[in-house]
Amino acid sequence: MSPIQRIGPRGPSAKRRRRTLHLRTLLIWLAVVPIMALGVQSVLAANRLLEQSGHLRADVESGERIGIPLSRLMVAMQSERTLTAASWGGTGVPESVMRERRAATDQAATAFRRSWAPGTAVSEIADRRLLEVSEGLGDLDAYRERTDSGTGNADSTLAYYSGVIGQMIRFYQDELSHTEDGGLIEDTRVVSAMFAASEMVAQEDMIIAQAGPPGR
Repeated sequence: MSPIQRIGPRGPSAKRRRRTLHLRTLLIWLAVVPIMALGVQSVLAANRLLEQSGHLRADVESGERIGIPLSRLMVAMQSERTLTAASWGGTGVPESVMRERRAATDQAATAFRRSWAPGTAVSEIADRRLLEVSEGLGDLDAYRERTDSGTGNADSTLAYYSGVIGQMIRFYQDELSHTEDGGLIEDTRVVSAMFAASEMVAQEDMIIAQAGPPGR
């Protein structure tokens, strides 16, 4: 008598089990791959934010270390230029006043030189502007002597002052324009415009001073 075979559903075949395993593996990968992609994207975005924040920190440090001393030097140079123009225009500028004004410029120039050394600016072009300012300051004593002795002419002397001041303003324009932050770009345009406007007003004072005393 042959054994009685059990009648009922058979268990899943090996082929079906493998197919089920492959399907589960595929579903897992479909879930994992987007998560991995989002993770990589988050890391890249975080790196960009860190890089931008690094640039912003560098900008702030540059502004505190170089920008403030340079702005004080610019104001001092503008004031000295006005007195120099008045001297060339025939206005009797007291020697003590001229000496005090030049001392203020020298003090501001010393503070600027202490705040900056070649290669320490944030951008290469801004560093070049500062180098031009530093080199221009080297001729300051020579133009002062021309003013005191009356040698040379007023136009070349005043053009010297304006040239150095112009390099300072271009430093701000170059240094402030390289930021990648949209909001900061708008703010820096306002700052650059303010520096340019202040120089226009200072040049008007220079022209009036050069014209000499009324009724001359």
